[in-house]
Amino acid sequence: MWDQEVMMPAGGVEQRAAELELLAVLEHRRTLGDGIDELLDRATGELGDRSPDSPERADLREWGRERERASRLPEHLVAERARLESHAQSAWSRARAANDFAGFAPWLDRLLANARSRGEALRVDARHADAWEALAEDYEPGLSAQRFSELLDELVPRQRALLAELRGRPVPRLPRMPAATDRQEALVRALSVAIGFDFDRGRLDRSTHPFCSGTHPGDVRITTRFDPEWFPEAVSTVLHESGHGLYEQGLPQEAAGRPWGKAASLGAHEGQSRLWENHVGRSRGFWSFAQPLVVEHLGLEFAAFDAETMWRSQCAVEPSFIRVDADEVTYDLHVALRFRIERDLVAGNLAVSDLPERWNHDFRELFDLEVPDDRRGCLQDVHWAAGLFGYFPTYTLGNLQAAQLYAEAYRELGDLDAAFAAGEFRPLLAWLRRRVHAFGARLSAAELVRHATGRELGTAAFLDSLEARYRAAHDVN
Repeated sequence: MWDQEVMMPAGGVEQRAAELELLAVLEHRRTLGDGIDELLDRATGELGDRSPDSPERADLREWGRERERASRLPEHLVAERARLESHAQSAWSRARAANDFAGFAPWLDRLLANARSRGEALRVDARHADAWEALAEDYEPGLSAQRFSELLDELVPRQRALLAELRGRPVPRLPRMPAATDRQEALVRALSVAIGFDFDRGRLDRSTHPFCSGTHPGDVRITTRFDPEWFPEAVSTVLHESGHGLYEQGLPQEAAGRPWGKAASLGAHEGQSRLWENHVGRSRGFWSFAQPLVVEHLGLEFAAFDAETMWRSQCAVEPSFIRVDADEVTYDLHVALRFRIERDLVAGNLAVSDLPERWNHDFRELFDLEVPDDRRGCLQDVHWAAGLFGYFPTYTLGNLQAAQLYAEAYRELGDLDAAFAAGEFRPLLAWLRRRVHAFGARLSAAELVRHATGRELGTAAFLDSLEARYRAAHDVN
């Protein structure tokens, strides 16, 4: 992924698609190799009474789950998916730039046909309500569409009410000001180092769509993009991707390459990135620390803006057409929109040709805004072009986990905001290392939250934090 997004020229798409198709088929065949079931059974018998969350039990559980899912997938669907995704992402990129939904629609039709076939093949009646749930298990094992719908039913009304309360209320804002991208890169590197990202075991590059990737805790790669007139975008993006990177660097080195040495789920991963991006990066204390670094790296003209202005500027609430630009108050409304539409697409209840109309209607209902074009509507995300059906809920699950973990860390560690103002981020990182990172996939995401906080994952910590922080930033009592 890193090479394709950072280094590969556009002319490499065709060959890369063939290579990825072959690799997908070879991986599928290897997962289903002869004799593996017998080896897994023998290993299970030899474990005796070891704890279910022991590394060995976790390895066998994850291997067994991977093999069971692979056994349900015909090889031709695996090959077709890899081939389609490579070509579809290229087609989506062109269609988005040209605002040409019709140019991407045939690819989306083919991707959905493949997804439906895979979902039905993967579906286990006792575990999955429908094909969408079976697909979502690739990203969030055990995710129930019904439970996620219930969470959204709790989130959406309070977030829309908070949006109505804060909408139009002014907060001090930074103006758009020129800042050279090399200076911005130096700033965000310094901030990434400050929160604990280890550049001896990682690197920062530039890409159109920021992401984090890596092969083991010693090789973790993050990317960002720069707006030459709005440095806060790179700050929030790098904090987000550094949060992913800190999780990867914190996974047990001795487990590298073993199933238990990976993250608990993508929702757990998003929980780490959203914690650093929002609970740290949108705090008063963080900007008290960061403001002198902004002046040092970007220039004395930024000294006209104090830490309070920089902090409040990060807490402005303004509905956006683009999910990745959304503020915290409205972000999960974007996820709710996609989740509901995606389930209908996968179920065959919504035709691809009707997608723009449905998107624009639902967006109007949630945001009271008219979508101006498909580029800022149903063409904005790469996920469907990449075949990632079932992925979007991980963002909201990450928001909920981040808030619940941060609340518990704050309760145990004391005034974290004061610590951030003094440049002390290591106590929080050390807490996350102990409570989250060290477990890898020994615990499921739900078990991890329960273990770290003593409570099941819910919406209370997130909604309470959201309302308190944004009302304070807007001087609402």
